[in-house]
Amino acid sequence: MRFLSQWQINTGSSQVLRIIGDCYKLHQQILKAFPDRLIDRKADLSLLYRVEKPSAGNEHIILIQSKLEPNQNDIVAVSFAQRAEVNELRTKDYSPFISSLTEGRNLRFLIHLNPCIKTGTSSKEERLSGNKSNGRRVTIRKHEDLVTWFERKSVASGFLISSLTIGEKISKTGYKQTNGMVHRITCEGYAISGILRIKDKALFIGAIENGIGSGKAFGFGLLSIAPIG
Repeated sequence: MRFLSQWQINTGSSQVLRIIGDCYKLHQQILKAFPDRLIDRKADLSLLYRVEKPSAGNEHIILIQSKLEPNQNDIVAVSFAQRAEVNELRTKDYSPFISSLTEGRNLRFLIHLNPCIKTGTSSKEERLSGNKSNGRRVTIRKHEDLVTWFERKSVASGFLISSLTIGEKISKTGYKQTNGMVHRITCEGYAISGILRIKDKALFIGAIENGIGSGKAFGFGLLSIAPIG
């Protein structure tokens, strides 16, 4: 099963805006809408989400995709602020639409991506000699490099890109407290949209279910698709 939910929240309160603006706190807040006693929470939920800003007004939409259905009562209980909240949740079973997809079909898509490459990773020889380093992730910023990166990801995800638009730059910041110390989290990415064609259904469904790229806990990687016309 795969569920797609729209969680509408009124962000007229400064307290709500602080949570929306903190990618770590927001992720923790979303998790409260699901059971906390899972054997493997990451695998059992397979949670992906994206915050969609309003064109007008104070309502934000948090689009949530998950294996488990979020609980309406838990959504109401999750308090962003003490007043002026709109905790409206709409959920539908996404599985029939995903199952109906066929190879060769063209679809519109939208995704917020955190395109990164790893640098400074130890070579095999260095690891054998005891010099181990996982390196660090560096965000891709050049337009041509970003297009190349996404084209490579699309092939691995079972689709081809027919048209592509790289939209606004997205910057996310959060603060995580560990052992009494506060650690700043930063994550950058881009909104990318266009038209794709399904080449390999199994790989494509895997990309929908598991997301694309890194930064999934902070609102990146959710591939949204819609029929053309």
